[in-house]
Amino acid sequence: MHKPILLAVVLFTLLTKAFAQDSTQTFQQVLNQKVIEIPKLNEKVNISVGNVAIQEFLRGVANNSGVNIDVDPALQINVTNNFSDVRVADILLFLHNQFNLQIDFIGNIITIKGNSGTAVQSKTNRVIYDYETDLVTIDYDNEAINAAIREITRVTGYNIILSPGLDAQRIQGYIQNMPFENAIEKLAFTNGLLAEKTSDGTFIIKSAVKKGDGQEQVSISNYNRGKQVNVESFRRSGIQISTERADSICIYATLAKKLDLIEIIAGQLGINYFIASELKGEISLNVAGITFDEFLNYVLSGSDYTYKNLKGVYIVGGKSINELNDYMVVQLRHRTVDSLLHILPKEMVENIEIKEFVELNSVFLAGASNKIREVSEFIKLIDKPVPVILIEIIVVDVTKSHTISTGIQAGLGDAPATSQQILPGIDYTMSSQAINSLINKFDGFGWVNLGNVSEDFYISLKALENNGFLEIKSTPKLSTLNGHKANLKIGETKYYKEEKSQLYGTQNPSLSNSFEYKSVDADLDITIRPVVSGDNQITLTISVKQSDFDLTSSLGEGAPPNKKNKEFKSTIRIKNEEVIILGGLEQNQIVDSGNGIPFLSRIPILKWIFSSKTKSNSKAKLNIFIKPTIIG
Repeated sequence: MHKPILLAVVLFTLLTKAFAQDSTQTFQQVLNQKVIEIPKLNEKVNISVGNVAIQEFLRGVANNSGVNIDVDPALQINVTNNFSDVRVADILLFLHNQFNLQIDFIGNIITIKGNSGTAVQSKTNRVIYDYETDLVTIDYDNEAINAAIREITRVTGYNIILSPGLDAQRIQGYIQNMPFENAIEKLAFTNGLLAEKTSDGTFIIKSAVKKGDGQEQVSISNYNRGKQVNVESFRRSGIQISTERADSICIYATLAKKLDLIEIIAGQLGINYFIASELKGEISLNVAGITFDEFLNYVLSGSDYTYKNLKGVYIVGGKSINELNDYMVVQLRHRTVDSLLHILPKEMVENIEIKEFVELNSVFLAGASNKIREVSEFIKLIDKPVPVILIEIIVVDVTKSHTISTGIQAGLGDAPATSQQILPGIDYTMSSQAINSLINKFDGFGWVNLGNVSEDFYISLKALENNGFLEIKSTPKLSTLNGHKANLKIGETKYYKEEKSQLYGTQNPSLSNSFEYKSVDADLDITIRPVVSGDNQITLTISVKQSDFDLTSSLGEGAPPNKKNKEFKSTIRIKNEEVIILGGLEQNQIVDSGNGIPFLSRIPILKWIFSSKTKSNSKAKLNIFIKPTIIG
């Protein structure tokens, strides 16, 4: 009789497993096909939840991936999972297998509902304990707390006692292969409870929420694993807090009390803190992946409160408390400290004492701790390497001249030295002796007796042509920091004499003369200011000033020399190591002068005898080549 029944049970079990496996394989085949049609099923998501409704869990998956999901509101399933870099398709397959869900596809919309044709079986092996390693696995879903505690005590052998008033509470949670003491603490925390271990090894489970003065208060309890805080009341008010890692705090809160947030998060992270003065105010936050220090900076920003980490204990209080003031020396690596103060915003350094240490290229900061950290971070942010630009300059100054001098000059006076230059130009001067000697030679022919000229008579004959070409090159190299000016100045200095006369006395005045030599400069002045942009482009602001002495005109002997000035400014943008040319500073000078006897100097042919002329034409051109190079 028993054998047919046993055989039927085994056969039913095998058929059930085969049907479930076939259903899983069929859904996986459908899912693989839908992945091609809906590429967003391949999106990877990171989501961590604890005891939340499956509708909220899938809403988070849909928001992170962009997949359209419709969930039957009648589903009564709570989910506790921690998925990292998991495909949406894999999550759907997991939910299908875990909860026997019916998942259908309508276009790119995914519908999820319960499968009424499958019976729900109660879970077995909800508590698994290894006596050798003291590791326990617990899996409860909306279980009565009395039944759960009895089962845990029976399987593990640890005595667990419930505090009064907890008989009606139900618990849920999944813990795998964790030391028992840690596991019971985490299970209690997940359900808004506290687990305390007595000296005899017994665990007492009690509520973390205490009633006092008609208001619900959060109780923080210290024990060997840190602080645990009940956040269920916060969740009910719309506040969401996740502190899975100390460097990745996630908070969503609207008009939450600052003190409550600090106590909750410090309690969950097991951080020691001390509130030195009454902390008032509310704040709204929506941040993720921040540290505890960053959290405090957000909460206390713009208020009269600050904090300081003193030997692992965070002290929070007013800025007027001396113990919360901090001191810091910040050394600059790439900038000079003397150029720092005018950069710091006034609002940032308000109520902060700042002193410069030029010898160490450092700055001393004193004030509230959070303000000190803010100023320090800003200084480190702007303390970046400044590019150094090498500027190569080639200055080419070319001068060309052409002069013609012709004519005959005769006169009485001191006889100049006799010159007999014929080539390459004629510059022939004869004294009275040379002229008389020439006349005497003509007298021998018996023509006309010309007589002799006086001793102080002379004649000069000139027919000269001069061509000049002068090229001056200079190749200076300058280096400057980004945004700073580089200056090149090349010039000539001349001096003139300035005399002063002053009378002293009234009845018998005496005259005193004094003189002073003063200078006049004629320079080529080039100023270049380079600014490097992010794409290795260099913007050059160039100013060129040129002045020359005017030798063709003068106010008289001892007067200052005249000057000619030229100036231009330009702003251009070129690539690194490109060359630009600046030209156009050109000067043309034409001189046509002559003297002679009136009327006779204008008659053709005769004008060559009775006049002398000088014609000159000169051109001066300045070209400047500039090549900037970023060298550091």
